[in-house]
Amino acid sequence: MALGRGLGSLIPQKQNISSAKGSVVKEESSKEGINFIETNKVFPNPDQPRKFFSDVEMEGLVDSIKTHGILQPIIVAPKDGKYEIIAGERRYRAAKLGGLKHVPVIVRDVTEHEKMELSLVEN
Repeated sequence: MALGRGLGSLIPQKQNISSAKGSVVKEESSKEGINFIETNKVFPNPDQPRKFFSDVEMEGLVDSIKTHGILQPIIVAPKDGKYEIIAGERRYRAAKLGGLKHVPVIVRDVTEHEKMELSLVEN
């Protein structure tokens, strides 16, 4: 139980908070941890279930990301030397629109079936 031990006892200490717009980066890269990857190495899943992205909502998300950074990493899968988005395409698009050069991601090795399931759950 964490009562009486302060907030630090509830938060894992393995992550460093970067000064780069609230981005979270792990000290050591790992497949299941949070990694920081160049936006030009990440691409949308062509089979993404969500096809429409509201301009008004995107503007709000861009503003939020510029102010606070990306608070929830994008889930990606390695593909052809780059990373295909499984979940988080709106965050990715907003990051690009906001001029971010890197995005926080969690890399997952998944089958095509698992990729589709995760995409559906996200949307």
